[in-house]
Amino acid sequence: MSPQAPNQQPTFAEHCRYWLDRNILDLGRQMRLSYLPPLMVYLAAGVSGLTGIVGAFFVKEYLGLSAEFLAALGFWTMLPWTLKMPLGHLVDLIWRHKAG
Repeated sequence: MSPQAPNQQPTFAEHCRYWLDRNILDLGRQMRLSYLPPLMVYLAAGVSGLTGIVGAFFVKEYLGLSAEFLAALGFWTMLPWTLKMPLGHLVDLIWRHKAG
């Protein structure tokens, strides 16, 4: 934050600018080129999930399945993929402490 007089409170705009810099722009400053391939994989998975909605409606109508069944099937099939990143991070943390 910019230096201020001791009794002067930061304005709302300064507070917002500081918050944006600290929480959002700092992510960009910490970005490394090695992070790009995993992010691209997860982006592709997200996009395919959006296009998969059309396929789900087709399957629902064509096979006569209920929306509840398709939602449950989608949940259980995507659960391992969803947990892959946080569990991988946890394993990396444990591995780092184990090696030291």
